[in-house]
Amino acid sequence: MDLVVAGRPVFVSEIASDSEQQQQQLEGQTVRLTGTLQWYDPRTERALLTDGTCGCLVDTRLLGVGRYAEGQTYQVIGCLTKGDGQQERV
Repeated sequence: MDLVVAGRPVFVSEIASDSEQQQQQLEGQTVRLTGTLQWYDPRTERALLTDGTCGCLVDTRLLGVGRYAEGQTYQVIGCLTKGDGQQERV
C-alpha cells in the first residue's frame, strides 16, 4: 500500500509541534491523524481530536460516521491545512 495515498500516520502532538519546519513539512500533506475525541458538533460537523494537551480541529463532513463517542480514540485520513487562528485542521 502506498503511504502517499493512505496518508502519513501522525498524532495530534506531532502536527501541533512548536517546530516551524515540522509544520511546514506536514501542511498540505495527506495524513492519518490519531487522537482522542474531546467534542463533536453535529451542527457544524466539526470535531476536536486531542493528544495530551494538543488539539486539532477536524472537518467531519466527508467521514460518513453517524455517531461519535467522546473519549474514544479515532483515526481520520485527510489533508492538513491551516484553519482559523492558525489552528491545524484536517
